[in-house]
This record gives sequence, C-alpha cells and structure tokens, in this order.
Amino acid sequence: MNRDIARLIVVKAAGGAFFLYPVYTLFLLSRDLDLTGIMTLESILALFLILWEVPSGALADRFGKKRLIALGCLLELVSSVPMLWVEGFWAFAVLYALSGVGIASLSGSLEAYLYEKLEEKEGMTRYLGYLRGAEWGGMLCGALVGGSIVAWGAIDEYALCIQLFIAAQVVALVGALTLTADAPGKGEHRDGFATILRSGGRMVFGIGGVLGLVLVALAVQGLSDRHYLWQPYLQVQGLEVRWFGAVAVLVCGCCTAGSLAAGWVSRLLARRVVIVAAGVLMLASLVAIVWVRDYRMAISAFLLLFFLGNLIEPIFTSMLNERFPDEARATALSCASWVSGGIVMAVRPGMGFLADLEITYPFAVDIAVVGAGVLAVSIGWRWMVRDGLRR
Repeated sequence: MNRDIARLIVVKAAGGAFFLYPVYTLFLLSRDLDLTGIMTLESILALFLILWEVPSGALADRFGKKRLIALGCLLELVSSVPMLWVEGFWAFAVLYALSGVGIASLSGSLEAYLYEKLEEKEGMTRYLGYLRGAEWGGMLCGALVGGSIVAWGAIDEYALCIQLFIAAQVVALVGALTLTADAPGKGEHRDGFATILRSGGRMVFGIGGVLGLVLVALAVQGLSDRHYLWQPYLQVQGLEVRWFGAVAVLVCGCCTAGSLAAGWVSRLLARRVVIVAAGVLMLASLVAIVWVRDYRMAISAFLLLFFLGNLIEPIFTSMLNERFPDEARATALSCASWVSGGIVMAVRPGMGFLADLEITYPFAVDIAVVGAGVLAVSIGWRWMVRDGLRR
C-alpha cells in the first residue's frame, strides 16, 4: 500500500468520526426540526450535491483530484462549526448546502484518485472496501466516544460531541493536503473542461448499461435513509435513549465489517450472486422492521441492513470504475452520483413525511424498491455489465 492510499484512509477515517451519530436525529429534533424537516434537509444536501457534482468532477479531471479532495474536507469543516449554536430549519439548510458541495467535491475525485494510484486495478473493490471500512471505523470510534458521553449524561453532551467532530475534520483536512499532487505539469496535455464534461457525461447517459447499473445500485440499497430513521423507530418501540450509543457502535461495526468483506466476498462469489443474495436478505430485514414491532428484532434487522448495504456498495462502485476512461473518470463518477442524488433529492422529503405519519411507512416503500432492484439484477444483468466504453 503506497503512502497516498494510506493518507486517503486517514482522510476517510477522520472524516467519518461523527461523535454525534448515536443521537444525531434526536439532536436535530431538539433544534426545532421534525422528521419531515430533517428529510427535507437531506434533499437540500442532495440538491447542492447535484449542482456541484459534475462541475467538481470535471475540475478534478482538469486541474487535479487532490485539490478537490482538500476543498471537500475544508467545506465539511466549515459546515460543522456553526452546529454548536444554530437552530431552526433555515440555519441548518445553509449548513447542509455547504456540506453538499463538500461531499460532491470528494465523491468522484477521491475514488478516481484511488483508482489511478493502484498498480493493480483488479484490487479496486478491495481498496474501496478499505476506504469504506476506514470511514465506518472512524464512525465506530465516534459512536463509542459519543455514546459514552451521552450515557454518562455529560453537561451539554451535544456541544462536546460537535467539538470532537470539528477536531476530526481538521485531521481529515491535513491528511488531504499531504496527498501527492496530481495536477498536470507545465506543457503536459490535458483535455479542456468542455471535452471532459462531454466525455464523462457520455459514459453515463450515452450507455444504457451504465445508467441502468446506477439506477439498480440505488434501488437495491433502498431509498429511505436508515441512519436517520433507526433512532426514532427504536424510540417508538420502547428502547431507552441511554442504549442508543451501544446500538450506534453495533451499527458502525456492521458497516465497517460489510465494507471490509466486500473485496473478499467478490473474489469468492460472482458479483451477481452476491448482490442478489444480499438483496433478498435486505428484503427479509425490511419485512421484519415493518411487521415485527419489537426493538430487539428491529436492532438485528437494522444491523443486517447496514452490513449488506456496505457489502454491495463497493462492488457497484468498482463496476462503474471499470467502465470509465482515466481522462474523464471523476466526471463520469460525478455524473453517476448526479443521477442517484437527483432521485434522493426528489424522494427524501416524502419519506420524512411518511415517517412523521407512521415510522414504518418508509421501510414499507423500500420493500417495493429493493424488490424491484433485485428483480432487475436477476433478469437484466447482462445488459448492465456490458462494456461501458463501447461507443
């Protein structure tokens, strides 16, 4: 493993150390928001992610991916500081907009930077798993510390968790700034901005199999944001808040394990088999959440959902990377995120509204969505995996 990949792992681990995670939804509810408002904030994040996603990918391909990675880390830091005092929907909307731009700057750039640093491209799934595992490992550490702070009933535990998160974002920014520069040198040819945009966009929107793969990847993983919904769901089912830290640790542990297992599982089994099996198990978990109103069963179902979602996500991302050319890789990945982000932006407020009506409704919708995704993988696999570079 070269030094730049190790630094990417530091960036992901520090960036993922969200110490407020065990009670984040409860924190937002305490700041004059309801679940509809929280899911609308997710749509605002997705909107700004969409607006900046493709331009940021093209800028990364034109001027260097390190610069966009560092910009993303900086914006995540800037958007985290005001959380110490802001209240109300519109104040958080500004912070979510900044975060959306930061996430967009990181998304395609970081994965493209990793791919280009790999000597053996076949290891992309494994190293993506390492990065996702590092991110969730950071989240796990954050959940351990944040959960302990909440369980001990520390004075102003929300502020303390946010301060620790700010410190972690500083570490992520430093890690990004120490990456090896990849901007073109003087006299080195690099395609123009418009050429990169056309090339990256054509890879996603001009090839049916690639666009289908993006849509199916979103469907199989579901449309409800379970990281927001598991807390109010378990609270409704009678779990005391003091146990949320322990559940958050288990959630982060399952996400970490799923990410790390992705490369190993994809070498043992065909990708189609892994995705279909994971999708079927996710359907079973969603059914348990909707119809078995017991927090013990629900915790097991949520843990399985988080494990499987993080198991298949690196597999889908690797499949996309294999279909994109180096000169427009970040742009093409950003176009793919643009599609999924647009769908998320459209549906998340509705999911929040359904959750305010009845906390199980979003999961019932996901049963239909995940089922459709599994069916699409089962009958349309050859169409999705055909060569994305074919004109």
